[in-house]
Amino acid sequence: MQYKVGFIGCGNMGGALLNAVINNIGANNCCVCEKQPEKTVDFVKKGVTLLDITELAKNCEFIFLAVKPQVLPQTIAEINGCINKNAVIVTMAAGTDIETIQNLLNKDHPIIRIMPNMPCAIGKGIVLYCHNAFVTNTQKSDFLNLLNNIGLIDYIDQEKIDAASVISGCGPAFAYMFLEALANATEACGLNKESAVLYATHMLEGAALMVKHQNTDISNLITAVCSPKGTTIEGVEALRNLGLYEIVEKAVRASYNRTKELKG
Repeated sequence: MQYKVGFIGCGNMGGALLNAVINNIGANNCCVCEKQPEKTVDFVKKGVTLLDITELAKNCEFIFLAVKPQVLPQTIAEINGCINKNAVIVTMAAGTDIETIQNLLNKDHPIIRIMPNMPCAIGKGIVLYCHNAFVTNTQKSDFLNLLNNIGLIDYIDQEKIDAASVISGCGPAFAYMFLEALANATEACGLNKESAVLYATHMLEGAALMVKHQNTDISNLITAVCSPKGTTIEGVEALRNLGLYEIVEKAVRASYNRTKELKG
């Protein structure tokens, strides 16, 4: 096959993954098909080949379906008669399991399901993945090499991927909202916006790294920051009284339920 990787679609998430793949294997080994040509300009400048959907399906070892769940059946119908039998299909559509892809293909085929997140664009992302029995060990190894240096790549049982993707995929938006709220509130206390965003960003990064590198429960870290009758405990108690944990649970449940709805 002429190309190692082909991307059908290169929106925000697809583009982030394509950039990671380019960094690992070179643009000359990649091709892309996208209905909005303006999204491909930067990739073509780097040396990625622009192909129509059938030529891409014929000529790639790995075919990334970076399209919305709603258009996935149509996309698969367009390529179904063209896919090289040894090609690996990589799907990232929320709420769409491997069995659904297999049924749409109507034949046995190696399929990898991934749930990536936006920080993959800067090498600090999460890619959750699972695969069917037709994916060989060599194909799995090649797949992992394609996404090397993208962040955390973690195998997960498919029945758990929807719940996990609420944290990995939806979580960044929740974190950005909390960061924005912190910055806005601090600005209201008299700090300029630029400094408020800077300090909030570094604080969240440092706090996350403390959780990652210290072998202790998160509740212990909360306690460690709070001095009795001090400033932090006042804010912590306000968040608890306002129902922070309940609010977050409702947000997570809402995203999880929407994932289930997308399955139809």
